[in-house]
Amino acid sequence: MRRFSHAKHSDTNTAGSLGFKVWRGNPGPMKQPHQHTDIEFNFCVQGFMRYFLAGHFVTIPTGRLGGLWAGMPHRLMEIGPGTECIWITVPLAWFLSWKLPETFTRLLLRGDLALEPDEALSSSDLAQHECWAREFKTVDLELQKIAMLEVEARVRRLARALSVLSRGSKEKSARAAEPGPSERIAEYIGLHYQEDLAVEDVAAAVGLHPNYAMTLFKRACGMSIWEYLTRMRVSHAQRRLLTTDDKVLDVALEAGFGSASRFYDTFLRVVGCTPKAYRASLRSE
Repeated sequence: MRRFSHAKHSDTNTAGSLGFKVWRGNPGPMKQPHQHTDIEFNFCVQGFMRYFLAGHFVTIPTGRLGGLWAGMPHRLMEIGPGTECIWITVPLAWFLSWKLPETFTRLLLRGDLALEPDEALSSSDLAQHECWAREFKTVDLELQKIAMLEVEARVRRLARALSVLSRGSKEKSARAAEPGPSERIAEYIGLHYQEDLAVEDVAAAVGLHPNYAMTLFKRACGMSIWEYLTRMRVSHAQRRLLTTDDKVLDVALEAGFGSASRFYDTFLRVVGCTPKAYRASLRSE
């Protein structure tokens, strides 16, 4: 069986995790689709943003929180005059550890937009997002951790609202009722990335031939199953390096890497620095 192991690999227009961060700025249309492994939330302070996301067009209007899984190819196609946005990125490993309602997680992983249904929350959301953006510009790690907890609470409210709305809806499309194969692959990896996985394991779990599963996932998500698994493991390691004092070797093994050398090589390739340098840079701030 072909086991997932470290190897030289590169994917154009694809990035690893951006980390848990909040920032504010003026977006512009993208020349081509791109992907990263995080769950991404967009809040338009003014204007609007129109995405081509996983094969369909979606719009995030002014004052409405919108979430998407950035592992799906997405491209910002159009913006309104003077559009200003606040972005939040949450590593997928962190997001899955929150154990949110399954319907909400599936909605994001299949490439749909999770849009806040209650327009009345616009004012309070604006104040909260502006606060988070300010706090993530500081070097105060305690403020950033508080903001992270508040982001989790806000996402939980969004998940609950959409889950209740879904249960109350009498009209459910076939797309919403049954997750697609790429989503099922991503979800399986998200739940088992710490284990010793093979392509055959993932394919069997979703009922597909290994070659077909690899081709399908690459076509839909713009990266290979191996690269996606690797980035999930690296995201997990980043979280542990940030939030614990565990030894680097323990972090590596917990994240699913078989050896320290493999972990160091992979972390350096994806993040751009060694695990120790990554942790030291955060502690120095």
